[in-house]
Amino acid sequence: MPRWLYGCFNWMIRDQRGAIAPLMALMIIPIAGATAMATEMGEWYYFQRLLQNAADPAAIAAATNNSNTGSTYLNEARGAARGFGFVDGENNATVTAAVVTCPSGAAADATCYQATLSKVVPIALSALVGFRGDQNNGYAQTITSTAVAASAGGGAGGMYPCISVNSTADNAFEAKGAPKADLSGCTVLSNGGLSCNGGNADLNGKNSEAKVYAIGVKNKTNLCGTDQIEIPAALDDPYKSLASNIPNNTCSTYKAVTVTTIPTGNTTYCGDVTLGGNVTLTGQNTITIFNGTLNVPAGKTLSTGAGASATVIFSGTNATSSVRAPGASGTLDFTAPSSGPWAGVAIYQDPRMTGLPSTSLNVTYKGNEPTWNVSGLAYLPLSDVLWAGAVNKSSTGQNCFMLVSKTFHVNGEFNYNTSTSDCQKLGLGSIDDGSGSGGITVKLIR
Repeated sequence: MPRWLYGCFNWMIRDQRGAIAPLMALMIIPIAGATAMATEMGEWYYFQRLLQNAADPAAIAAATNNSNTGSTYLNEARGAARGFGFVDGENNATVTAAVVTCPSGAAADATCYQATLSKVVPIALSALVGFRGDQNNGYAQTITSTAVAASAGGGAGGMYPCISVNSTADNAFEAKGAPKADLSGCTVLSNGGLSCNGGNADLNGKNSEAKVYAIGVKNKTNLCGTDQIEIPAALDDPYKSLASNIPNNTCSTYKAVTVTTIPTGNTTYCGDVTLGGNVTLTGQNTITIFNGTLNVPAGKTLSTGAGASATVIFSGTNATSSVRAPGASGTLDFTAPSSGPWAGVAIYQDPRMTGLPSTSLNVTYKGNEPTWNVSGLAYLPLSDVLWAGAVNKSSTGQNCFMLVSKTFHVNGEFNYNTSTSDCQKLGLGSIDDGSGSGGITVKLIR
């Protein structure tokens, strides 16, 4: 090779100008990915801070309203979060609230409420470096913040009534020949009077915490129990607002049906429903019956399986139809849900029903027909209830039963055994006794 040509090639071999260009081509993806991770992680921390700012007042709002039902404290939490721009179900945001076990730092008598806020945000350039989120096939990530607040104190300012009657009549609560009543762990509330004939029913004899609240208990004869507390006026119904959760009635005709299975989820029936066999529910269920009854024949059982729950709703407008709580002589063995709009509610009678004959609404329960193994609230505000028997917890639920009715009349012995802590686990809170006392203290714990 001529010397001059060799010199040209040797110069080209030793020349390093432009060598950075291929290196930059190789590094552009990881550099872009690292920049994107820094940018997007900064956005995630920003959203988490915003969520935490909303979760703290949401938990406090839920705890402040602990004297109401599960849906009420949930609505309070969501209302507080709304003020910070987080609306449940909108813009990929979720707002929930639940009663939880109190962490350290809470008072011994406290009830703790946890608010959880989450938002799903998209993933863009972070995917270039292999990051995958938990939503949308890896192209979105959930950001979550939680807060826990405790509601403590209250003293006589709150109660867990096993039996509440809304009528203001003198005999709203009446017991005849009821020598014993096991109301362990709860109280009796009457917006009217109480009358116990043939004995005071020993309403306080089983549990020193049991109280009897009523209007006008002073200077009355045939009183029930030995520890009666007079309330100044009829108390508000904390469960009436739940009627807004009842689905719209789209029934065009009403026809009795016999079922051997009930689909999981939200199910609506138009007319009477009779069990044609044992029915075991799975998942979380709401069963709405318009202008009809739920009939559980002898030997048949409506039950919830492990981890399942159910709320049975009765509503309607047809005055010729029977709209009432379950009848017949089978077995009810189900538990209310512990979360969601129907938290703590096992049976719900629509309080907006008007013009219906009283006989279609009244409930007679005697001789354990049907057998009630129910965990949760039985809300029958339009019903005159005649009772003679016992209520046990469901096979899969908490030791909690509460009954709300128009009036309550009992013949013979009756037994309820309720744990206030178990009712709290179902999302049922105490009811304010209207005295204005109690000194409820709300504190952000975590």
